[in-house]
Amino acid sequence: MAKRCSSCNQPAAGSPNFCSNCGGKMIPLPRCVCGRELWRSDNNCDRCGRPKEIGLQLRKDLQNARANKFIWQWIIYPLIGWPSNLTI
Repeated sequence: MAKRCSSCNQPAAGSPNFCSNCGGKMIPLPRCVCGRELWRSDNNCDRCGRPKEIGLQLRKDLQNARANKFIWQWIIYPLIGWPSNLTI
């Protein structure tokens, strides 16, 4: 995963934890729902064309949906029983 500086927004070069330009802490780049890394200066995703905020929100929603599916499938349904109209 690519990283950028939290202070000067420069891409990682050299040390994986600290910026070689200003010494700031390196942080992972956020990703759009399509998987493309988004820079602070990006307004739209280069890959799918979505506005940055929508791409980030969709990625967050997708991660939450996967977590909820796991919880229902492996924890709740085994405890309360599977609904009769549910297919796996």
